[in-house]
Amino acid sequence: FIPRTINYTISWDYKKVSLSWNSNYNAESIRGAANIAQPSRDRYMRAREIVNASARYHFRPNLTFSVGVYNVFNAPQVYYRGNRDQMATFLMQGTTMTFGLEGRF
Repeated sequence: FIPRTINYTISWDYKKVSLSWNSNYNAESIRGAANIAQPSRDRYMRAREIVNASARYHFRPNLTFSVGVYNVFNAPQVYYRGNRDQMATFLMQGTTMTFGLEGRF
């Protein structure tokens, strides 16, 4: 159960250009089953926001170039046990860029 999540997308299209910005926020939450006998062993993930951006340019009706940047701010996944000072896992997935060329014949 994640108590609060927020997702939004902002996009803009004008003639040959398309831009998009989206965000996903997840509040701090418990992961897996709660350990009633030993609550200090419960695993939590800290709040995290992932931001993605993309752009497309239509050269011609049948040729499009695109670029995308995922996890723009390099938000890590941080897990802890019991209290916030007992870090269990720190994952850095990094920022990913993709480029694409689409042709229709």
